[in-house]
Amino acid sequence: PTEGFALQFGAFSTREAAEKLAASLNSQGISAEIVKADDVFKVISPVVDTKEKALNELESLSDKEIEDVFVASFG
Repeated sequence: PTEGFALQFGAFSTREAAEKLAASLNSQGISAEIVKADDVFKVISPVVDTKEKALNELESLSDKEIEDVFVASFG
């Protein structure tokens, strides 16, 4: 979906910094993509249609050493 909720792992002023985080997450088996919004490059999980699904995804990452992740709405 193009609208919904996603986990936001970080926001950066440069695409290069966002790509580094996305590559790190992908290497850990965490699906991440980069979107540009308001002149900021955001590293997010795939967008899902409900907040509950995003929260479940966040909970599934509890065994990974990832900090400052939150659920954000998109669309």
